[in-house]
Order: sequence, then C-alpha cells, then structure tokens
Amino acid sequence: MEAKIGIIGVLSAIMLLVITGSYAYHHLEGWSYVDSAYFSITTMTTIGYGDLHPTNDKSKMFTMGYALVGVGIMLYALSILASHYMKNHYVVLERRLFDTTSMVGRRVENLTLKGLKKIGRKEKKEEIFIPITRKHFMMKKKK
Repeated sequence: MEAKIGIIGVLSAIMLLVITGSYAYHHLEGWSYVDSAYFSITTMTTIGYGDLHPTNDKSKMFTMGYALVGVGIMLYALSILASHYMKNHYVVLERRLFDTTSMVGRRVENLTLKGLKKIGRKEKKEEIFIPITRKHFMMKKKK
C-alpha cells in the first residue's frame, strides 16, 4: 500500500511540475502551451534537444530552479518505481536462488555421505559442514 501511495504522490508531483512549467514558459517566453509542456518535459528528463531555449533573464532563472527540482523529482520517481519492482520480484528471485542452492546442498550432502561411508565416519558428517545461512555452507577446519 505504501508503494502505491508513493507512486501516486510522485506522479502527481510530476504532473504538477509539468503544468507549472507549461504555465510559466507560456507567460515568460510567449510559447504555446504545447511548446511549453514539451520544453518542461525535455528539461525534467534531461533530454534537452536544444530546439527551444529560454531567451530572457527571468525565464533563464526559472529554468535553473525548474531543472534542479524537476531532475530531483524524476530521479526520486525512478527510485520508487525500482523499489516497487524489486519488492514485488524479490520473493520470486529469492525462491529461485534458494531452490538452486538447496539442489547444490543436496548434491554436496549426498557426496559427503558417500565419501564418509567409504572411510567409515558417517557420524562425523555434521562436523564437516557448518550451515552459515539456509543457503550457504562453509567447510570446517580440521583440527
């Protein structure tokens, strides 16, 4: 639920910034609303084709602040979207990783049991491998 609120909030901030930029450039530069919105979006996304640019001091000052705020909000939006994606897919990725490592662990366990049976030390299996996490094993140093 928090992610949805964050995504909606960031998208609202982006829309508000585009509307504000469009209005400001329409009045400061005399551009149409379409050109103003186009320049606002290309500035926020750091594309900057160069076909439109501010020509007077007021619009240049506004553009400096607008670019700083707009790029910051766009980066924040990107981080929220990436976080939302990772939260939704982390469980799947972890499950795949655990399945792979558990298969490797079973193979190691089978090899260890076979090797210990050959040398007659089946009861020493627990002392050879120490579980670090549920996914990884570390060899114990022999004394």
